[in-house]
Amino acid sequence: MRLQYEQVERAVERLGRMERRLIELRYLDDEGVFDYQVSGEMHLSERKYYRSKAVHCTSWLSRFVWKCMSIRRSRLQ
Repeated sequence: MRLQYEQVERAVERLGRMERRLIELRYLDDEGVFDYQVSGEMHLSERKYYRSKAVHCTSWLSRFVWKCMSIRRSRLQ
């Protein structure tokens, strides 16, 4: 579990400022935080927030999952 946590930390650190802040506020800080709260804190319109979230979170999550799957496959071989 510790290894996965460190991998997530490293992956988030490589993101741009806006992407990192969005992911930290929405997914890593407090539980139960809603999108409208994050968009307000980031001073983004709802439209811009959802667009950014869709683009940045989807691409980041896809890369992270792909990397985790690659690591898992290499351990199984």
